[in-house]
Amino acid sequence: MSQNKPKKIIISFDIGTSKVAAVVAGYFGVKEGWKVLGQGMAASEGIKKGRMIQPALALNAVEQARRRAQEAAHVIAYEAVVALPVSVCKGSWREATREFYADRKVQTEDVSYLGKKVSSGFAQERQTVIKSIVHSYKIDDQDWSTEDPVGQMGHRISIMATVFSIDNVDAVQMQEFFKNLAFKKVSFGIAQEALIQKWHELKLALAPEYVQIDIGAGLVQLALVRQQKLIKLDLAPITSNHVLHD
Repeated sequence: MSQNKPKKIIISFDIGTSKVAAVVAGYFGVKEGWKVLGQGMAASEGIKKGRMIQPALALNAVEQARRRAQEAAHVIAYEAVVALPVSVCKGSWREATREFYADRKVQTEDVSYLGKKVSSGFAQERQTVIKSIVHSYKIDDQDWSTEDPVGQMGHRISIMATVFSIDNVDAVQMQEFFKNLAFKKVSFGIAQEALIQKWHELKLALAPEYVQIDIGAGLVQLALVRQQKLIKLDLAPITSNHVLHD
């Protein structure tokens, strides 16, 4: 581990039906990046398919995992990232378009505007947006493309994205739950996306499009990946208890 002190420390939780896993990581600057400082696990109680059905028991399980990870890291983390399972995180396909008065080059601001546009409207649906992932662009009437559109000429740009969200009820419950653990900041992430990034870092010879399968004790999570981007999430009503052989 680096001899320097980390500039930032976070703890990430993967809360499953059978276990709670916690990882403490530190950011050591641009050159060294993020490093794992410690890990901890605890048996799950009061948790089923990502939801706290018995908060008191769930709190004890998460606290145990947190304590073990921090003891292994020899640091205390006040910022938490919670990896959400497919059972509570929904993915929606969204498209958005921006037209210009005349042909001009697409600017970064155009892409940012459309990114915000595809994420709008979820409040009316009683949803909290976790993340939006833009996976293709179209200039005028050209074919959809994954290439960066900035700098290309046209009078209209469209984007296609998958927006991941959770019910407001689940978001509030999660925020209140982690407040009891005295975290100063709590944010949400998508467990499958972290795995995609890891496969990319390992430089595995993966196909341009593939399905990632995570077999858990409560459900099987399926993730469609295209060009190293998470496109769609789904689940199957089978668990590791149904698997008898490799």
